[in-house]
Amino acid sequence: MPTINLLPKEFSSKGIVKVARLIKKILIPVFAVFFVSIAVMLGIVIILNSNIKRIRSRQEILTTSIKNLEKTERGTLLLQERLAKIKLILPDGSLRDKFTQNVQDILGRSPGVNISEIKLVSDKINLTAEVLTSDQIEEFLSQILENPLFKAVKLTGFSFAPIGGYRLGLDLTTK
Repeated sequence: MPTINLLPKEFSSKGIVKVARLIKKILIPVFAVFFVSIAVMLGIVIILNSNIKRIRSRQEILTTSIKNLEKTERGTLLLQERLAKIKLILPDGSLRDKFTQNVQDILGRSPGVNISEIKLVSDKINLTAEVLTSDQIEEFLSQILENPLFKAVKLTGFSFAPIGGYRLGLDLTTK
């Protein structure tokens, strides 16, 4: 079969055809490298995007954990501050140690009870506590009643809120 050459005669020289073939041979690998590079870059972008999502979720978990630890730390510092004030108010060292130990025992054995206020007035202790469930109230009050340091317990306030739970006001008379 005869070859049809549609190129003008000026371009039909063998040198131009060789250059065209050479350019064709060069462009095919160049385009192959270009498409492989694009595929690699897209792969890297997808991998980095998944890493960013994983790091953000880890950051949210750590942020939540830090907030919970800060809340616990504030509660611990508040308790230490209250106990330090109690030690300063009580005159007798042995009574103060006994009282501090008893208050620590009550607070330590009462999980879920948040003591929001403690006031010492001569031989009385005004106490405000927040409790989530009625079972915790029962446990907390039984520990106070069984404690030999207190001779009388008077309930001065009792309220319930759906969000915060129960709020107790107690006057504890010491022996």
